Amino acid sequence: MQFSYVTLFEGLIASYFEDSILKRAIAKGLLEITFLNPRDYTKNKHGKVDDYQASGGAGLVLFPQPLFDLLRSMKEKSPHAYIIFPTPAGKLFTQNDAKRLAHKEHLVFVSGRY
Repeated sequence: MQFSYVTLFEGLIASYFEDSILKRAIAKGLLEITFLNPRDYTKNKHGKVDDYQASGGAGLVLFPQPLFDLLRSMKEKSPHAYIIFPTPAGKLFTQNDAKRLAHKEHLVFVSGRY
């Protein structure tokens, strides 16, 4: 099984695969992990992926273009990739979801953390 993580902060996620059962699965070749950074898909020379809100409020928002281009490229390379974008307002993850996803070849998790 292959897991890909779309994130600006690889180090925050990579640490989960350095211990325990996940580390053993990787060592046995049962699990392959890749990290994809939206900065690699920007069209500006500085790799900028965010900007201020149009309303002028606090915080920044991500440009959609780098994420769109990254996911399009991913689907071209791996047509069976199943994209998951977890959100606080999303559906509760259940045991049935885990069983269903266990049959997928390639899971792509998009990290909304910024």
